[in-house]
Amino acid sequence: MKSVKDFAARQLSKTEMNNVKGGMRTECLMELPDGTIINFDIISREDYQNVEREMQKAYEGIGAVSCQPWILN
Repeated sequence: MKSVKDFAARQLSKTEMNNVKGGMRTECLMELPDGTIINFDIISREDYQNVEREMQKAYEGIGAVSCQPWILN
């Protein structure tokens, strides 16, 4: 890009940014019945809600899982 104007004209969508950066970091927390909390950091091209559903299925009956997204820098 030769100028700031060229840069401003080419704004990326969230999906495009994730593809450039290699994916999205999803942080998931699992709370066990005894109150212990386990932290999972997952790098994925999938939406964090899909990651959360997969984690909930994988750990069903073991603990409650909740996830939130983080865009990679």
